[in-house]
Amino acid sequence: MLSEEPPDNPSSIDPPGPPRQRAEDAQPPVQRIPGYTSEELARHSVFNELNIFPGRPNEVIQTDWSCSQCGYNLRGLMTGEKCPECGSIELFRPPPPGQISYATWYAERKKNASNLKAFLLLVVIVIAGGPFAVVGTFLSQMIPTFLGPIVVGPSIEEIMKISLILLVVETRPFLIRRQDEITFAALAGALGFAFIENLLYLKVYIPNPTLELEIWRWTVCTMLHVTCTLIASRGVIAVWRATDEQMRIPMVQLMYRPILIAIVVHGSYNAIVTLVGIAGFDF
Repeated sequence: MLSEEPPDNPSSIDPPGPPRQRAEDAQPPVQRIPGYTSEELARHSVFNELNIFPGRPNEVIQTDWSCSQCGYNLRGLMTGEKCPECGSIELFRPPPPGQISYATWYAERKKNASNLKAFLLLVVIVIAGGPFAVVGTFLSQMIPTFLGPIVVGPSIEEIMKISLILLVVETRPFLIRRQDEITFAALAGALGFAFIENLLYLKVYIPNPTLELEIWRWTVCTMLHVTCTLIASRGVIAVWRATDEQMRIPMVQLMYRPILIAIVVHGSYNAIVTLVGIAGFDF
């Protein structure tokens, strides 16, 4: 009777049952926490936080990841390392591959986003942007001092004229396909606001306005609103591009400088026409 020789590697024999999965084919399990949806887990993941906490070792950046200051691609460098271009240290790092994060949520939502839904949302913003911003006019009049038309009014108006499209960029950026949509929505909001404001001034606030005043309001004032809103919209575009290109949580701080410039330009105009109005001219 022939004896059976044991195999050279007993572990190579698969045990009864389903075939084993190769290690390279194994995928990291999706983390689930009772009481939380997958969207909540993704948008509030620890991997979305700043790279400043102790005990978190630095690692090589293995994906495209731009410096927030100059846009230099930091791929191949260590997290926490100074940017070779501008010398700043990037405070965020890409999430580890396979981990639930904002990046995984954004990629999935952008892939499955409905073109019709994105179009209808843009239409709503274009129609509602102007009337929504008019509320800022009434709020600014609640402060009966020179700060109303010079500081409070321009601040509220410039923020509210871009507030709807900014809300989309912060909460549903995957519904925006091109930066031109942001510019178009902001421009429509500015024109709508200027139209309603001019009607209020010429039909309600100022009795029997002169022809010169009407021409001034429909030309200079309208261009002021359009110019300031286009300046502010550059900040919204910067926030959206960083989110779309790097799939990171919207960095609203990128819009601070453009919105401040728009407010200063608007406030400066109001200060000038206020002084001229004191001299006897209406604007």
